[in-house]
Amino acid sequence: MKCTDVRAQIAHYLDDELAEAQAAPLRAHLLECPGCRAELQEAKSLSAWFVAPEPVPIPSGFAARVAHRAQRGDRGALIAMPTPAAGPAALEASAERDPLRGFVLSAVAVAALVLLALSIALRRLELPDGRGLQAEDASRETAIEALHELNAGEEAER
Repeated sequence: MKCTDVRAQIAHYLDDELAEAQAAPLRAHLLECPGCRAELQEAKSLSAWFVAPEPVPIPSGFAARVAHRAQRGDRGALIAMPTPAAGPAALEASAERDPLRGFVLSAVAVAALVLLALSIALRRLELPDGRGLQAEDASRETAIEALHELNAGEEAER
């Protein structure tokens, strides 16, 4: 097997997604290739960060709260969640306590539009023509003279 093929299959190997016919040559290559073994060890170390040490308990009423928020059209904004026992009324009240949220979102949208318009305007600016400024055709002094001529031409256009 080639190293590129092995490295493409390492994630599948770690997740036990390969058939034995695919895993056997991969293991044989890993025994012979220190670079691919190091890649496997790095992938194992990285995947260890994504494994929960113990099952995560799901609070009671979680599914009902999620369904209620989805029905209201809530997009999952970051707000302080009330306790599970508080119920749907507490969810609505907590969303109303944050009056700046709409203002901040609007301000960010306006700032993004201003940046977009500015970037389009800057993109449309004409750049000076540099065809006559090739290093192999001119000495340093000739290039400086050509720059001065370009600058004088731009000032005359203004």
